[in-house]
Amino acid sequence: MYKEQNYENKFRLLTNHSKDTLFSQHFMDKKGISKAYINEKMAINKSIRDKEVVSIKSKNGCIDVEINIDNSISDYVIQMYVGWWKKHGNPNYVTESNISDIGGQITYNETFIDIIKQN
Repeated sequence: MYKEQNYENKFRLLTNHSKDTLFSQHFMDKKGISKAYINEKMAINKSIRDKEVVSIKSKNGCIDVEINIDNSISDYVIQMYVGWWKKHGNPNYVTESNISDIGGQITYNETFIDIIKQN
């Protein structure tokens, strides 16, 4: 699936459910764009400030997100919560939509992305 690409210096986008909800209706009426989280070391590495808006891009698409610095996130990982709607920047637009080998569920939970500064 990923063999044809070079993943050096790419970030692994992980999308998981918030501890507060499993459902997207809680993000439906939020204002602004979706939030993504990286650690301080990676923010410095990419010259990104806390609350800066960047684009994240995969071979499937591109969305804009607000970066939030969170040192509980591993190096070369960008984390987002599922449930953002299209108007916010839904991470499903950049992830793979394959079928898992366990249970036949959709695998919208990770992909490799580039972080692109907007200016």
